[in-house]
Amino acid sequence: MRIHQKFMVFFVVILCAMGAISWYLYSSGKTTSEQYDDILDRFLVLNEISQHTSEAARHFEQYLLLQSEPQLDALRESQEALEQSRTLFTEIMPAEHDVSLYKNYYHMLAYFNHEMNAAVITQRSQETGMHLIHRDEAEKVASWLNDTTLQLINAELRDYHDMHAAALEARESQLTLALNGAGLLFLTSIIFTYIMSKRILRPVRKLIHQSSEISAGNFTVEDVPVTTDEVGVLSATFNQMKHNLQQLIGEMRERARLERVVKDNEIEQAQTLRLLKEMELKSLQNQMNPHFLFNTLNTTAKMAYVEGAGATSQLIVAISKLLRYNLKPIESKVTLAEELNHIQKYADIQRARFGERVSVEVDIRTSHLDLRLPVLTLQPLIENAFIHGLDPLEEGGSIYITAEDTVRGAAVTVRDTGVGMSAEALERVVYSGSGSTAPNGHLTGIGLVNVQKRLQLLFDEPDLVVIQSEEGKGTAITLHLPLETKGVITDEAPHAAGGR
Repeated sequence: MRIHQKFMVFFVVILCAMGAISWYLYSSGKTTSEQYDDILDRFLVLNEISQHTSEAARHFEQYLLLQSEPQLDALRESQEALEQSRTLFTEIMPAEHDVSLYKNYYHMLAYFNHEMNAAVITQRSQETGMHLIHRDEAEKVASWLNDTTLQLINAELRDYHDMHAAALEARESQLTLALNGAGLLFLTSIIFTYIMSKRILRPVRKLIHQSSEISAGNFTVEDVPVTTDEVGVLSATFNQMKHNLQQLIGEMRERARLERVVKDNEIEQAQTLRLLKEMELKSLQNQMNPHFLFNTLNTTAKMAYVEGAGATSQLIVAISKLLRYNLKPIESKVTLAEELNHIQKYADIQRARFGERVSVEVDIRTSHLDLRLPVLTLQPLIENAFIHGLDPLEEGGSIYITAEDTVRGAAVTVRDTGVGMSAEALERVVYSGSGSTAPNGHLTGIGLVNVQKRLQLLFDEPDLVVIQSEEGKGTAITLHLPLETKGVITDEAPHAAGGR
């Protein structure tokens, strides 16, 4: 028999013994409790009968004295209560009591009500002789009922004392049984545990000794004896492990040789990874979003209709420069000064669209305007500020563009006072692995995640983009631009502007 089966059988036996003792104690206690409840019920019913009998007799005397309707009503209520108690009396009386006494008591309750009713009727009909007979009879019955009630209560008290003494005796025997049973079960558990531990620990000690020998390099130790329980399975497994150890060592040596071969291929894998990054960069290239162009042309047409040709000419020139800049190859690099000049042109066009709803403030305090970065890095930030931050606000807002020096290079911040983002939306933008989850610009089609990936590919550094946003209070995006580039974006333009 296996170890777990032995323990299961032992625990089942122990639980059955404990259950039998508990059930015996519960049954005995339940019987005693039921006897207490029966005596209490009889006490209550007899007490109610005594009270209702006294009240009925009192109301009967008051009515005969005053002969008023309120007293008659009170008498009727007392009689109804007495009749209800009389019904309860038949339900709680045990069969072992004096049957004749209880029957007489039960019928005398009904006779008491009958005589009071007869006395009331004969008084109203002025039958003086019969009235006095019924009245005397009612008083005699009331006296007999009071005496009999006391007698019954005394009998119940005697039964209660006898039962209480028997209950104390039974409790003592039950307590003795519980203590003896618990002690016996505890002793049995100790003996069983000791025997089982010896049967388990003996082969385990052998396993420990053999393991120590093998760890010291001695593989010639004899096999551990195999038993029929779970420890035997462990011993057989240990023996098999010992026999396979030499083979495993040989396999490990072969694996080490293969790992050296893999290390020799790391340079080739690095080159492959570089090519994959370049392909990923090219796959993230954006295309012109016609929606922005349509909005801009609509704005231009409205201005031409309202203002004439002067302002419209300047706007069209700004649009042409903007589109020319946006047609540059996405993998090329430009200076920070070119990017800042470009987004100011974009802001001028959007101001024409939004009018007085939007104000743009630019503060350039950096000396690293010749710093190189990917083309169209800043425009998606201001696009998101206009389109996703301020456009939903009917009252508009402001955009602040700042550029300042840092220890490692320059930091460019685009902050708006727009609708902002919730904590959940901000987390999706920050930790997204795909650009589709972040807002895209209408002109470039480049999302914020696209900007992050391009900067990482160029500078080969993480955490170059810091986003701060609060719902209803706006969004601030800061780009930390190092002075030196390490990535794959170059100044070369492999395809012309029209190739987009």
